[in-house]
Amino acid sequence: FGLYWLWHVFRLAVDLREYSEMKYFFNVQLDIRESDISAVSWSEVVRRTVKIQDRIRLCVVKDKLTVHDIINRTMRKENYLIALLNKDLLDLRIPLPFLRETQLLTKSVEWNLYFAVLDAMFDDDMCLRRSFVENPAALRRRFFVLGIINFILAPFLVVFVLIYFVLKNAEKFHRDPSQIGARGWSPIWLWRFREFNELPHAFERRIARSYKFANLYLRQFPNKLHDITINFFIFIIGSFAAVLIVLGFVNEALLSITIGDRNLWWYIALFGTILALSRGLVARDTEISVSRATR
Repeated sequence: FGLYWLWHVFRLAVDLREYSEMKYFFNVQLDIRESDISAVSWSEVVRRTVKIQDRIRLCVVKDKLTVHDIINRTMRKENYLIALLNKDLLDLRIPLPFLRETQLLTKSVEWNLYFAVLDAMFDDDMCLRRSFVENPAALRRRFFVLGIINFILAPFLVVFVLIYFVLKNAEKFHRDPSQIGARGWSPIWLWRFREFNELPHAFERRIARSYKFANLYLRQFPNKLHDITINFFIFIIGSFAAVLIVLGFVNEALLSITIGDRNLWWYIALFGTILALSRGLVARDTEISVSRATR
């Protein structure tokens, strides 16, 4: 966590100048104040940017600046990544038996692709570096160095990701235990679904609308063996929890008995947590019926 925070502090110090220039551009050139930024749409920002081309010449190679020019510049790196994944130019298969046909794109792999390929591909003016094209050995060295760094940091990254996942989702799972079994698009398919020049906020809105219908489709094919296994597990854990609760009603002092250095109150809390999380893994009959009714 210390390295994580130090890295972000370093990045903040490096980016402060760009943030200052961005603030000046919005406040002075686009006439958009901080108090108005949350209410101004992206289309309005683009419209004002196109309008000031005649005055301050944002683009020196063209007389007229278009919306396409702005979006193409903004999405240049992402467009290359979309193309690499759509054309299967990246071998992301897992080199393990029975998993060789499974492709995996994690956030750490995505970061490595940015560091080794996309960030090195373009200069500060977002133009393709000739050295990147003419020197494949440099790309090979970057991948080798990143491989060593990832190997060294792997144990720490696993712990960090687990802690981050718990801190990020604990309240959500407590509020809605069914979220523990919620399905989502894998990162590699999110990139493949994405259109060229599709901005993040537009893509997030589009993909959010797909979850409802994707879940309705999947609920038409329930996994009975999975549900039976989880329901049996819930029955066993629920039986233990019920016995402990009855003992507490009969004689509260019994709950102070320790088993394995833990009293029975601790086991009640543990069984209750497991039950709440397990119920989110079972499809409700009403959901299956509604899904089939929509066929």
